[in-house]
Amino acid sequence: MRIRSAAALASAGIIALAVPAVAAAAPLTGSLGSVGSSAAQPTYELPASGKHSGDVSNGCTVDWHAATNFALDSSATADLDVFVSPEFDSAGYLRTDKWPSSDGMYWRTVAATDRAINDFSLTVTLPAGYAYAQSNVSIKPADDTWFATSMHTTDRWVTGVGPDDLNVAGPVENEDGTFTFTITAVDGSLPADSHFVIEYHGVGTSSADLIQGSQHLTGTAVPAEGEGPFCGEGIFSGSLGSLFGGGSLGSLSAS
Repeated sequence: MRIRSAAALASAGIIALAVPAVAAAAPLTGSLGSVGSSAAQPTYELPASGKHSGDVSNGCTVDWHAATNFALDSSATADLDVFVSPEFDSAGYLRTDKWPSSDGMYWRTVAATDRAINDFSLTVTLPAGYAYAQSNVSIKPADDTWFATSMHTTDRWVTGVGPDDLNVAGPVENEDGTFTFTITAVDGSLPADSHFVIEYHGVGTSSADLIQGSQHLTGTAVPAEGEGPFCGEGIFSGSLGSLFGGGSLGSLSAS
């Protein structure tokens, strides 16, 4: 696995969406080039609890969030479930898994994309109270069968992205005691119909009743043939995409 030195990283708490520089030049959306709004988009604040879509992408600007929490005390309630999924009409997948170990906690990134993503970057923020190291980050091999088996899919996201394709920077300690890893693509882009899985092991014991792991994935999606210069509503769910979802998606078990 290629691991490079960390740059200064932003905390993944509240993320502001980019505002177009010229208000009169409204972006086009949809395959027919319908005119979309150029107004400033609201900031995204991670909810405290409940199940939500974390896809707040705008056109081809990918803006995905995923988060979950874990109760260390029986009096605490762990019910936060923010993720990106076709269940919410998103053209990709991003989820945060977690499970305890005898010496700490494991966290896992599960990610996939229908379309290629240029300038790809993933920021993973893990809870305070644990010791993190680059040596405790594991990227599944590109030919690993975990994704197809666990996701029950063999006809979507078929291209594996592995250790030779990704760089990991971090961990960087934040002001609040949490730690951040940043994952980027070696060549800057994720290919279309691809997936990857990364596990992080934090050693130690937190004194908090409730701990949380979160992720923020950004980049620029490459439109599929016939979609025009921008990704339209329904391709990535966009600013009008639902922030609240129904249905049920079982959590992935540790392996």
